Amino acid sequence: MSSLQFKRIDGSGNWYRRGELNLAHRMAQVLALSPDFVQIISWNDAGESHYIGNVWQEGIASCPDIGRYTDGYDHKAWLHLIAPFIAAWKAGATHPSQIVPFGDFAGAFWYRERLADTHCPSDAMGRPSGCENAEDAINLAILLPADTHDVGINVWSGGELLASLPGQPGLNAHSVKGVKTGPQRVELIKDGHLPMGAGDGPVNVTGEAGEGKTYNYNYHVVHIS
Repeated sequence: MSSLQFKRIDGSGNWYRRGELNLAHRMAQVLALSPDFVQIISWNDAGESHYIGNVWQEGIASCPDIGRYTDGYDHKAWLHLIAPFIAAWKAGATHPSQIVPFGDFAGAFWYRERLADTHCPSDAMGRPSGCENAEDAINLAILLPADTHDVGINVWSGGELLASLPGQPGLNAHSVKGVKTGPQRVELIKDGHLPMGAGDGPVNVTGEAGEGKTYNYNYHVVHIS
């Protein structure tokens, strides 16, 4: 299982492999296949951007360029999804509706700091190969209990409501396109008006890249709490 792959260390190591909802799709596929072993690639690999745990500085000290696309890009919110998924797989679950949270809900959303077509004139490496597959979207995965009813998921971008989605038991995975510049937010609502939880992006989305900025297709991963 992997979330995405983005690497930017030299001319031959400058590429993007589609992320978006890849992690949630892999969860569903793994349950359907019921394999004996599951490997998450990789818990700490900052150089490839698919880290879930800590980014250990000693592991990237020989390549300072890695810090340019990982510093401040915390992915630990994915752990709130991974742990219930592991429990469901170990219990023999075969469908994503069986991935339920340990509490009232668990969730995360992820987005990019800059719009996909933003030009970075200061980046001598140029655009990464495969970047044309990137989408301007808020990707989210939320786990809800088996007895869930009357729960809604609101997705906000740049102060606009992009989508209102019905919450279902188990894994709710959506990619909401049309991201606007500005703040990003996802919230859970009960009975149409009662706040259950929310997450706010740590930085605003922009369509510009100032002096010294490089192409970065890594994600900000936000805990919904």
